[in-house]
Amino acid sequence: MINKWKKDPVCGNYCLEGKEGDNFFISYQPTNPERGEPETALCSRKLDKFYILLGDWRTDYEQIAHEGFEKCFDFYLSNKDFRSPLSEDVVDNFADSADSLLYRLQTIKVVLEHISKI
Repeated sequence: MINKWKKDPVCGNYCLEGKEGDNFFISYQPTNPERGEPETALCSRKLDKFYILLGDWRTDYEQIAHEGFEKCFDFYLSNKDFRSPLSEDVVDNFADSADSLLYRLQTIKVVLEHISKI
């Protein structure tokens, strides 16, 4: 089924369209320029997010892409040990953690300032 993958003339990745109407596709990059390894991304046009697994997962995604985005996202989540550090949920969680840490540090600063005035 690998022949269903179409090469994107702009980025050079191979793409497989997902279930019609679900507004997603799977992108395969044979060699990531930074790591030199393949990666496979579940790409949501609706959310404008990329969920990236390190390695070649084309065969797995081919078997479920016709079932829709949710099925593919469940598959992605079930393979979280292979997530790329550039995957959207990893980046989002890091940003949330950083924001939370910054908030806590600011709160501690306010408390310390208050204590120093006592």
